[in-house]
Amino acid sequence: MVGWALNPPQRFNYTFINDSLRDRFRQASAKLRGLALRMESFFLEWAKHPETRTRFALLDYASIPGVTELYARSVCEAADVEHIIGAQAENLAFFECLAQAIFRIAAIDTGLIDQLDRMASGAQWLNLNALSLRPDDWEKDGLFRPASPARDFGPQYEFLKGLYVDLPGDDPVSPDIRGRTELAERFALAAECVDE
Repeated sequence: MVGWALNPPQRFNYTFINDSLRDRFRQASAKLRGLALRMESFFLEWAKHPETRTRFALLDYASIPGVTELYARSVCEAADVEHIIGAQAENLAFFECLAQAIFRIAAIDTGLIDQLDRMASGAQWLNLNALSLRPDDWEKDGLFRPASPARDFGPQYEFLKGLYVDLPGDDPVSPDIRGRTELAERFALAAECVDE
């Protein structure tokens, strides 16, 4: 999904051949690229964590709240440069919400959610630069000192939580798996701006 936010805006808007626009785009998307790398490291840590114990259902990316908007924003020719740059800020906001939700799912999965809730002292929005599954590092790494403004990540969290078929403390969930036809139809609708 991060690829949708970074590659198509450059291809459809020719930023590769315009030095000034390319530099502005790279600057506008720098935090998103950094977040993607941090999340990749986090996923590797989660995969190796000895307490990982859940399974999850098929992930239909288009069903994640905000993804069709991300796609529509990114996979089209923009009317002006400011739209391209502004879309990167919206994309970053979406991925920050998704990262917050993923971290909480991982904390539940690995049995760290009670410790997280106790240490966070009510803080919901965390510092994405400090995500880890090592509670001993959370304070010193600044997990509870957010580096970005707090936003509502509830829709992404509830969606992802529904994919896990055996989260500790939850009743088994019957995942809602959509067919490829519906997925293709939603992306076709979201990408209408490409054809215009």
